[in-house]
Amino acid sequence: MGPTGARCPECASNRTSHIYQVTPVQYATAFLAALVLGGIGAVLARAVGGMSLWLLLYAPVIGPFLGKIVTTLTRGKRGPKLATVVSAGMICGAVLSAASVGLIALAALSRVPAAKAPPVGSMVGVLLLTSLADPFLWLYLVLAIAGVWWWLK
Repeated sequence: MGPTGARCPECASNRTSHIYQVTPVQYATAFLAALVLGGIGAVLARAVGGMSLWLLLYAPVIGPFLGKIVTTLTRGKRGPKLATVVSAGMICGAVLSAASVGLIALAALSRVPAAKAPPVGSMVGVLLLTSLADPFLWLYLVLAIAGVWWWLK
């Protein structure tokens, strides 16, 4: 007997809701979706970075949109563990996107004649730091992750 009446032995053994029981494959799917959308969102954040109002308007929409995509891909699963995995995927996607922008700029600089080019090692560090130190990137991530947590709570 349960608080709401009789339950079969199989149902009685479930202590948590099926919505919060996520398989490793579903975690991987959610992480990959967040990785891709985190990277795309980071590119958009850098593109509209000068227009802070647009960033403040679209970043809170990206989070619930990603949450809905993850919920669809995982067949209705939710919960704090899934939200943590999605948040990590968004951060990884944004960092990879920012680093790739720095590496693309480095590739463009490598075509400069050697006499005019700065040392390559120092340029890699400078480009990566300037890409990752973009405040609009981190503002986008904070707002979008808040939206993800709101949707997947």
